[in-house]
Amino acid sequence: MEFLAILIALGCVQLWGSGGPVQRDDWFMRGRGRLTSMLSGPVGRAIALFIPALLIMMLQGSLSGAGYGLIELALLILVLLYSFGRGDLTRIIAEYLARWRRGDFAGAYEILKQEPVVSPDEGMIADPPQLHAWFRRRVYYRSFERLFAVLFWFVVAGAAGALLYRLAMIDEALEAGTESMAGDISEQETFPILYWLEWIPARLLSLSFAITGHYDSCVQAWKRGVSSSGTESAPLLEGCGNAALQIGGMMHTEEKTEAIIRRGADEIQLVEELQRRTLVVWMVVIAVIEMVF
Repeated sequence: MEFLAILIALGCVQLWGSGGPVQRDDWFMRGRGRLTSMLSGPVGRAIALFIPALLIMMLQGSLSGAGYGLIELALLILVLLYSFGRGDLTRIIAEYLARWRRGDFAGAYEILKQEPVVSPDEGMIADPPQLHAWFRRRVYYRSFERLFAVLFWFVVAGAAGALLYRLAMIDEALEAGTESMAGDISEQETFPILYWLEWIPARLLSLSFAITGHYDSCVQAWKRGVSSSGTESAPLLEGCGNAALQIGGMMHTEEKTEAIIRRGADEIQLVEELQRRTLVVWMVVIAVIEMVF
């Protein structure tokens, strides 16, 4: 049933470009706001994350077998659609590349400003190689957090796991906005739940790039990445992905603009293709897991 829910949810994403009308976060923001006002710091944030996940776990258990399993299937699909990443990444990439290919680096920068949690430096407009490197890393990470991390926790911990991961992403985005208004981020209390939720899936996905790309280079990059304590998901994914594709050498502003534009567009397309191939591989793995277990 879980695999069928994944197929249907992914089909809806292909149709809508995202989770569509299911993705409404106001309820979580309101509940989180009340809890963090009563219990400041990590405790309030943790309770805000785990209560919805526990409720979904209990609801799924109570619906097991009801309506020949169709009610539970509908619940799984709805939770998956909600848990998938926000926005239409395919459209964002297409709009970015359209501006990039025209040499409209200011327009490409405006697309990047739509990115959640982190924002690019405006100085990148005058430094296209840096702009491209920033966007390439975001493509790796956004593809990971939109689908793979959600599917990983869905397979491991059911609907509750997928929901917990997405709520942790939303919480991180909200906290990033709070920190920027507070001024000194170094004084904020640490809350590493998202880091640990991504720790295993990021390492699995980055290693699996070796299957769909250049094996030896990717494995070497993976070993270097995982041996560094505290390596976050985005640089690990980018390092292994670039190694698998044999790309990523730094472009220089001294190069001709036409060459920079052509190389940058080609690299983003290669990254997209790598992500698609790797997702197909993992869909086969998930199907085998469902048949065996």
